[in-house]
Amino acid sequence: MAIPKVLNKEATTIFCELLHRMETVPSPTQGRYLKIQLPGYLPLSISRLSLRIRTGANVGHPYLLSQINEQKGDFMLEPGMTFIIVDHRAQTADPNMIWIYPESYQQDSSSIFRECLTISENRLVNFNPRLSAELSDVANSWMMKIKADGYLDDDRTGIYLTKSLAE
Repeated sequence: MAIPKVLNKEATTIFCELLHRMETVPSPTQGRYLKIQLPGYLPLSISRLSLRIRTGANVGHPYLLSQINEQKGDFMLEPGMTFIIVDHRAQTADPNMIWIYPESYQQDSSSIFRECLTISENRLVNFNPRLSAELSDVANSWMMKIKADGYLDDDRTGIYLTKSLAE
């Protein structure tokens, strides 16, 4: 059986750095939520959702990565992507031991929503191979942009917010 397309190695390494920051910045939401502020750019947020998703023999966790813009009191994903992450790194930072599958893409200002994985009862039951490859390409490009824009540069970001929109 075919499997959904994962992020490439460079994009996976960048995503792992975002996960590391979420897991290590001391806060009441440590390991569950982090927002990175960068002057002149939309905030970048990463949230671990509470579900566990069975992906065949593995268990993955869903994450939402988003840049949120407020327009007329409404929060708009510009963009937002959900990912299923199967993490076998345990004692190593080896990016070959983590699989990051894009699940969906949303761009509210353009009314775009695409979902490539079908999940039912917390189980991956189907996927669209063409859309999976397309969303992986989009996510790979977005990870490169996140790095190029400086979201991972400690000397440029400076502010980590740790409260979710719901709090």
